[in-house]
Amino acid sequence: SLWPLQEPDDVDCSDDRVPALLGQRKAVIAKLLSMTKVLFRDYRLDLYSFLNRCLRDGRLNELVGTKVLDRVISAEICDFKHVDYWRIDRENYYADVLVELALQTPLGSQTWTGYLVCWCEFFHPLSHYSEMAGERNKGRLDIEIQELTETPDREGFDRLSKYLIPYSTNQRVDEIAEQIWQQYCPEALYDPDRRSAKLLADRLGLKVVYYPVYEHSDLVDSILFFKEGELIIGEDRVENGHRIKADQGRRITIPANTIVVNTNRIRFEYSAFNIFHECYHFLQHYLFICLQDLDSNDRRKMPTETVFVDAKTELKDPIHFAENQANRGGLALMMPATHTRYLIWEECRRVRNYRHSGELYELAIISMNQILDIPYFRIRQRMIQLGFVEARGAMNYVDKKRIAPFSFHRDSWRKPEHTFIIAEKDVKRLQKKDNRFQRLMETGEYIYADGHVVMNRPELVQWDKYKGRLMLMDWAVQHVDQCCRRFVRHYIQKDIGEYFYGRMNHDTEYIVQNEFFLGDIMKEEGIDELDAQEVFIDRFPKNFKEAIRILKKKRKVSDAKLAEMMNLDDSKFGRILDEPRRYRNEDFLTMMCLYLQLPDWLSRLVFIRARFQLDDEDKRHRAIKYILRCMSNDGIEEANEFLEKRGLEKLSFAG
Repeated sequence: SLWPLQEPDDVDCSDDRVPALLGQRKAVIAKLLSMTKVLFRDYRLDLYSFLNRCLRDGRLNELVGTKVLDRVISAEICDFKHVDYWRIDRENYYADVLVELALQTPLGSQTWTGYLVCWCEFFHPLSHYSEMAGERNKGRLDIEIQELTETPDREGFDRLSKYLIPYSTNQRVDEIAEQIWQQYCPEALYDPDRRSAKLLADRLGLKVVYYPVYEHSDLVDSILFFKEGELIIGEDRVENGHRIKADQGRRITIPANTIVVNTNRIRFEYSAFNIFHECYHFLQHYLFICLQDLDSNDRRKMPTETVFVDAKTELKDPIHFAENQANRGGLALMMPATHTRYLIWEECRRVRNYRHSGELYELAIISMNQILDIPYFRIRQRMIQLGFVEARGAMNYVDKKRIAPFSFHRDSWRKPEHTFIIAEKDVKRLQKKDNRFQRLMETGEYIYADGHVVMNRPELVQWDKYKGRLMLMDWAVQHVDQCCRRFVRHYIQKDIGEYFYGRMNHDTEYIVQNEFFLGDIMKEEGIDELDAQEVFIDRFPKNFKEAIRILKKKRKVSDAKLAEMMNLDDSKFGRILDEPRRYRNEDFLTMMCLYLQLPDWLSRLVFIRARFQLDDEDKRHRAIKYILRCMSNDGIEEANEFLEKRGLEKLSFAG
């Protein structure tokens, strides 16, 4: 489907959690075996044996720095805290077991922590593996405990989850894809004509076959068989526009190391992405498949369990985790990052006579389609993945019809679940379920036009007799974030490991935030939100201290409250507002904007009044801009979690 609201343009490939499911209290996830369970179930005695050898031969004394008086390391003095896993290559990995020992020494009781370093390797990984406690098949999994150390050096290794799936960032997935081409077909890195999915599969030793899969959900586009297995095939038929499964299927045998493309879902000429997707699985998720002892990554054969989801419960979904990586990895193999960025810049540079960024990227996509012979929607998605956020305004389809390209302030659409695009049928559905939105549309203040809900003003929207529908005018298509309503798309579960954007919801939070500051002006002047924003900005004090005073008064917040939030005393806070060199600080300004819950346009105005500009070249400054734009109602704690997750310093202000 070309309709972009069904799945996100980009996801965080290092996040293994179940997406937030609006309106759903439960999810069905695969019931999988973790390596931690295998390790402590089948190899616990080996871990104790190695620790006791270290005790007997004096290695433990050296590590602790004094003589250990304990005669034996047992469960009473030993605690295995957790395990870190690190990928060595496709078939090998480290398991670093964090050990805490409560030891007796000549100086008294002493707690020592260190790591047992285990080299793990799968042999004949897809043979039978007993699930019975205490049993193990050494022909399948071999674990060699190599050393006891204080801190193992893992620089350069990719960390794995307990299900042996790499915690690969988006950038790392792109790097891995380029490394794959470099290893198996280096000329394909910069030559699209050599970038063949079939060629890569051949060089990996994979066979590609095309069959109409009979046993399939709506989401099975391709299946990777790691060992020989059976598949039931049967041609779907179309009746009255609906796809109907064949009356009966035929059972066939699929050889080991085979990619099956489901022709009931994917046409031969569009199968390259699916082949690349499975190639990425084959190389990066082999350890996961070995651990599960599955025939393939075919979801039909995975045991499942129903789990309950709520805001306080953080659930992991390894299948979803692996699929997200393979989806990005597939696109990264199809369009390697380095060459694709160069191509985007070149094609954008060649574009002439465009009015705004949406037109620029749409024309660049058309040009790249001719060069790469890749569908428009995949090029658009790859542009967004590589940081060209403005490409969200290009090549958008509503009810299978392409709408006019448009542009927006890039910070207004950094969250993939946000959108300014909506189908007319979804507008009608929202009017029935959302009273605030219904009132907004009933007043005639907003109107539906060409995939947007836009302010009903003649300079913004007019009837196009040639296209037979309302269209946005020039200023409106260049500023959809200022004159069109923003909506939020929420996930629903479709299948095991598969979550798609489901129902659309009005971005009520953003509206309430804006109305709080603009509502009085709109009523007094009888004007709409766009004009009210201009009036507010015009009236807003030019002096920083006075500007903050107005905002405090509006929010009914005292200096004492703001000072408490920043761990300052009242007098010190007051002095800071008088001294530009102290309040011109990104943390001070950001914390105030978050505490006062300012909408994005107003937080930008506060920074302007402080005469402080965030630097787009600075990674932390870019993150702060995102927080102010997309997390303005979430609070300082959430903002700090966001920063910490990205390895950035949390917000703090010492004064």
